[in-house]
Amino acid sequence: GADAALFDIDSKTGAITFKTVPDFENPTDAGGNNVYDIEVTASDGTLTSPAKAVAITVTDANEPALVDLNGGDAGTGASAEFTENGNALTLVPNASISDLDSTNLLKLDISLTNAQVGSLEGVSLDGYSNGDVANGITITYTDSATISLSGSGSLASYTALLKALQYTNTSDAPVPETVRTVTVTATDDQNITSTAQTISVTVKAVNDAPTVNDKLTTATVAENGTGTIYTVTGSDPDTG
Repeated sequence: GADAALFDIDSKTGAITFKTVPDFENPTDAGGNNVYDIEVTASDGTLTSPAKAVAITVTDANEPALVDLNGGDAGTGASAEFTENGNALTLVPNASISDLDSTNLLKLDISLTNAQVGSLEGVSLDGYSNGDVANGITITYTDSATISLSGSGSLASYTALLKALQYTNTSDAPVPETVRTVTVTATDDQNITSTAQTISVTVKAVNDAPTVNDKLTTATVAENGTGTIYTVTGSDPDTG
């Protein structure tokens, strides 16, 4: 048949398989209509049967959304660097969401999976509070590390919210040796969930100045007095 070169056949079992996984949106059959035509024969080593025509039809399947966190750069993940004592860091300003066969999403889930200093660090959407609704999409902060966006909304509306994603860390001892991981998944209006994409956040520590803890600013001592006059205590947020 016209499309025989696109298939492999196991001569022992008779199993026929595509050499390359077919793509409904980009058919490679001779007719360009997702119907692949082949002919099969059987042989006992001496005699060969008449050829039998077989038409293999590829049907469409719902494709998951594609979340691209870095826009036009290679790959679909992203990375960012946060400096201790810095302002909230916007993580994916160039993010995009696409879907070959859906125009709406039902849900977008965002999670900081390995927070090191508890609620002192987390993720949020710049300009949005828990319970806000934007273009039919409800924003829920489950905790400081988890955001759920839900409700039928356009790809553009969900993308705009994703671009507002930011990371904060108010700790004076932010555990810089651990790279934080933020995951993002999208669920389209056919209830198909995308492959999780990740943002790697590097935390850069700064040396914080130590402080004197005691509030006493004056002390008195009797003439000819001996012994301790005043005990100074201090602390350093970098060392505890």
